[in-house]
Amino acid sequence: MFFHNEKLLKLGGYVIVGNEFDYIMSISTKLCAGKWIAVVQKDVIEGNSAKEVVERARTKYPKKEPFVMKVPNNANMLL
Repeated sequence: MFFHNEKLLKLGGYVIVGNEFDYIMSISTKLCAGKWIAVVQKDVIEGNSAKEVVERARTKYPKKEPFVMKVPNNANMLL
């Protein structure tokens, strides 16, 4: 559910809440290139596969849908 004051952004074919996107951008230099991440409420779960991070995120936050992406090897892609 999105609230009226939250901006929505498309990233890699997914629509995410602006707050999550802003958070990912603010920590982009701290993310490990080539790793998969799942983000739920500013909690970043890193792993080696999408399946791994989704399972861990859903275990920790069973009622939330995680935003999942692979961190690019080229940091310039996160602009």
